[in-house]
Parts: sequence; C-alpha cells; structure tokens
Amino acid sequence: MLKNYYALGLLMCFCTWGTFAQVGIGTTEPTSMLDVDGGIRIRITDSDGLRNSRDQEIQALFVIGVDDEGNFIQVKVDENLTLQDNELRAYDRKKEVGDVPDFNTNGRVNNASLLIWPGGANGQKAVIRLRNSQGDLEFTGIAGGEDGMVVWLYPTDGDLELKRNSTYSDPENRFELQTDVDVEQYSMVQLMYDGTIQRWVLMHFDSRDNND
Repeated sequence: MLKNYYALGLLMCFCTWGTFAQVGIGTTEPTSMLDVDGGIRIRITDSDGLRNSRDQEIQALFVIGVDDEGNFIQVKVDENLTLQDNELRAYDRKKEVGDVPDFNTNGRVNNASLLIWPGGANGQKAVIRLRNSQGDLEFTGIAGGEDGMVVWLYPTDGDLELKRNSTYSDPENRFELQTDVDVEQYSMVQLMYDGTIQRWVLMHFDSRDNND
C-alpha cells in the first residue's frame, strides 16, 4: 500500500511540476514539456482504469510520428489512406503517367524503349502514354523489363498490337501471350515482367473486342 501511495505522490509531483516547468526523464536539460532520453513503454492493464474489460477493443483514432529531433508529431494522412482496425491501408487513386517520344513509324517497333528501367524517365511511372503520328503501332517486345515490373500501355494516336513471342525482338523483351493482343486507341493493357521466364505477361485486358 505504501508503494502505491509513493507512486501516486510521485505522479502528482510530476503533474504539479509540469504546470510550471519542463520535465526531463533521463536528461537534466529538457527541451519540451516532457523530454524523455530513452525508450518509452506504456503498459495497459485492467487495474490502470484505462479499460473496463479485456474484451473491450481500443481503436486508434489518429497516427503520430517522430521528427528528426525526437519530438512526437501528428502525421497528416492523405485521402488515399484509411485507418481501419488499427491497420493503415493505402488506396491507389492516382496513376503517374509517363510519356515517350513520338515513334513516328508506319508499323512495327522492335525492342521498344519506354524509358522504364530504374533511373529512366519513366522508371516510376505506372502508365506509359504511346504516341505515333502515323497511326497504329505494333510492338514485338519492350526493353528494360525487370522481375515484377508492372506497366499500363496507353495508345493515343491509334491502335496498339502486341505480337506473341515475335522473333523480331530479343528473347528477353518478348511477350508471352496466348495470342496477339489488339488494344484500341484510348484503351489500355496491363503487363508484368516475369524474370523467371524473361518475358512480359498479360495482367489485365478487356478482350471482348479482341480477335482471338
């Protein structure tokens, strides 16, 4: 019982002192209202009075972080982040769009350079806008693929045709497809590079208008 009274008195002392000065734990030169030089651990038990029962869930309401000087700060949460069941989840609501120079060709493009390799202009872009002043495009392969890389192709000047395992492109740049894929103007196709087979594979495409 004496130990409990001592702890309560110490807490009241800190609270009273905190109303007039900064409090330092592990430091004699506090720089904030409460300055802790060391780790922080919070124990939550029924006897603390913070929970009515072990069955009552504590739900986090906001997120905090620590700045370069060790100060606790409230973190701004963007609209595409939600906090649900104490889990921070991200929803990808906006794609970064990359551009490549006009292909200016009347047909086939082999080992197409989309500048998607690490450090390339489109290395972090999810969608690549394809322009061809002469109309339709035909890709036999895409250069610069790495295992797990995902990209959307978006033709804007005409249709795009992806050729299945065409020998016109280097083996590691080809498309592993069941059949040639025709992408209409202002439509998109999603591809992923499989480093195991060293080929681009189809992830998503609306094939209702595709001629199999």
